[in-house]
Amino acid sequence: MIKIGVITMALLSFLHAGWFSGWFDTTPPFRIYVDLGKTGSVAEKEFKITKDKTYVLSLGYKTTYEKEQEDNHKERNKVTKILFGKYRTNGKGGKYIGNGYRTPIPIKITITETDKKRRPFIFEKTYFTSDGLPTSYFDMRLGHIKLVEGSYKIEIEILDGIQELVGIPIYVTLNNIRKLK
Repeated sequence: MIKIGVITMALLSFLHAGWFSGWFDTTPPFRIYVDLGKTGSVAEKEFKITKDKTYVLSLGYKTTYEKEQEDNHKERNKVTKILFGKYRTNGKGGKYIGNGYRTPIPIKITITETDKKRRPFIFEKTYFTSDGLPTSYFDMRLGHIKLVEGSYKIEIEILDGIQELVGIPIYVTLNNIRKLK
């Protein structure tokens, strides 16, 4: 029979080795899931910046392949039509459906510095999904923010939700800006 002390020491050695650090990492990039369907819904996360640089705020949609294929296509088409104004039938070879008009959903993003050592940094801006720059089929860039080393809290509030998007996995990402070669 293995004693609890031996198991505890083994677990502590794994933690000390940093094997689980990816699960608990609070530095960008990260995703925060939001419910664009519910007005007033709020999502928040505390995070750390280890290097002064500019970061990008993006909005994305996570397709779910666990669902029935037919349901997945319906959900994906609904999201892309609302957020991107049109969707493509049958993947890459299909035709576009929609008029290109993107529904403006106001999202307020507030970032506050939680370090007590210096003057507090507060960033607050309302983004409209219709103003975002689509960067791929399921992502759009909302804006950029320059952050310096420190601890922060991000709060995302949906100011006016769209009922059709209730419960659909949509997220805001804070990510490093990739350099173009």
